[in-house]
Amino acid sequence: MRPKMYKKEQLIQGAYEYVRKNGFNKFTARNVADSMGMSTQPIYAHFSNMQNLKDTLIETIVVEMQHDVFPVAKTGEKLLDGFLNYVEFAQKNPKLFAAIFVESETSEPVIYQYSYRYFKDTTKDTIYEQLSEEEHRCLHDALLISSTGMATLMAAKIISLSHEQVIAEINETILHHVPERMYHEVKKALNM
Repeated sequence: MRPKMYKKEQLIQGAYEYVRKNGFNKFTARNVADSMGMSTQPIYAHFSNMQNLKDTLIETIVVEMQHDVFPVAKTGEKLLDGFLNYVEFAQKNPKLFAAIFVESETSEPVIYQYSYRYFKDTTKDTIYEQLSEEEHRCLHDALLISSTGMATLMAAKIISLSHEQVIAEINETILHHVPERMYHEVKKALNM
């Protein structure tokens, strides 16, 4: 009997499902293979080691989030929507969120780079485009800190915030970190 052939995409999807349910806790070739009902051979046929699979998986998830999660319009304000969707993603996928954004020490530079690039793309052709590079980075970092804090605490069920409270916190973070010259324009854009 000929062994079943697995495509790289199938292995990434299987690893995705494993991490969605278990996080990166015990992320081994054996555990991923067992969860897919196969041997470890197909994993090592496509990936040189588990770190390679993990890095590929993180990149795949982040790119997917940039296309399918962050851009979902909820308020009409793209910057607010991106961070609101990030917090909501954590609530819906707590183990996956923790695995990618909290526990995965090797992904930190990658996550930050993707986040900042998405932030810059989102702020093009908006009132935020007039920010200097330093002001962009300051606003991005403040929003990332604030939203990751809310997302982590909510995913762990330590705090509970309503949709409106999350929006208010993100808006306050934006207002607190835009330059004074833009304060009133931004406040108006945020309908505050």
